[in-house]
Amino acid sequence: MGRHIDNDVIFAGEDVLDFHLRIEIHERGPELIPLGNATYSLNGREMESAFGVIPGDVVGIGATTVQIGVKRETTDGIRAWVSQDDVGERVHDVQDDLLISRHPECGLQIESEHVSRLHARLVQVAGALWIQNLASANGTAVNQRTIRGGCRLLHGDEIRFDEIRLRLRDIGEDRTARFPG
Repeated sequence: MGRHIDNDVIFAGEDVLDFHLRIEIHERGPELIPLGNATYSLNGREMESAFGVIPGDVVGIGATTVQIGVKRETTDGIRAWVSQDDVGERVHDVQDDLLISRHPECGLQIESEHVSRLHARLVQVAGALWIQNLASANGTAVNQRTIRGGCRLLHGDEIRFDEIRLRLRDIGEDRTARFPG
C-alpha cells in the first residue's frame, strides 16, 4: 500500500509514502507491516511497528481509512468454546463479542491481579474466532507467542493472560486439537 503506481492498493496524499504499508496474510490472520519509517493508525492509535489485525479493525494511512473485513465464511460457525484451566472446564457461548477481564460485568471474568480490567476480547466473524489484546498490562499470548494486536484462534489453542492459561476447545463439532498440550 502506498502512493506509487506499483502498489496493489494506491493511496493519494502527501502524508503517504510511495511504499507505505504491507499486509501479510498468515494462518492466524493479516499482519500490518510499515515500510521504512512509515506510520499508520490502528483503531485511532498511532503505530510504528508490525501489528496483527482482526476483522472490524480500522487502519488509517494519511487521511484515508479502511476497515479490515472477511471475504467469505470460513466454517459452519462456532456455537461455543470450552475453556480448560486449573479449576476445570467452563463453557462460554461466543455469539459476536466476548470481553475478557477481571471486571465482574464482562463476558468472561478471570479473577486475578494478572488480568487487566479490560484485557482482551474474543470476536466471532464469519465462523472464525479471533482474539484481540486490549493493551493489557501483562499481555496476551497464543500458544506461548505474545500477540501484538489480534489473531485468529484455532481449536486446541492455549491462550495465556500472564500466568493464567486457558485451552480452547470448539464444541460445535468433533475436532482434533491442532496444538496438543
